Amino acid sequence: MKQLVQKILFLSALVSLQVVADVQVSDGYVREMPPGQQNTAAFMTLKNTADKPVMIVRAESTRAASVELHQHIHANGMMRMQAVPSITVPAKGEFVFKSGDYHVMLLGVSPALKSGEKVNLVFVTDSGERIAADLPVKPIVAATPAVDSAHEDHHGHH
Repeated sequence: MKQLVQKILFLSALVSLQVVADVQVSDGYVREMPPGQQNTAAFMTLKNTADKPVMIVRAESTRAASVELHQHIHANGMMRMQAVPSITVPAKGEFVFKSGDYHVMLLGVSPALKSGEKVNLVFVTDSGERIAADLPVKPIVAATPAVDSAHEDHHGHH
């Protein structure tokens, strides 16, 4: 009986791995950190080719003490960041993390990230699946829409 349970768990793990392949990370980067800072943000597009939505409940990185999913909130004429418990990548759709909107915060990063480095980021879904990406670190100037032409392609793709 125990071996049967192990086989079922193994097979269900294989099936769930298939779902991970349905979500791809593209156009991702992590913002280079100014001297003295311990936090930075990551931006990217998550594309879901599956027929069902995928809920991301957590993110992790070996380069940060903690990683949070954040959203910019406009309230009372002020803009502030707020952690969100999850995001959903729609079926046959995409979810965009971009400057001034949803983004991934890397907190307690040490040593500081330098342009040209790669940062591992892993998204964890509500079913425990893991979606991994290695993102390049880019200078802060590349994160501004006026300079970063890669962002021009994404406007209006929600």
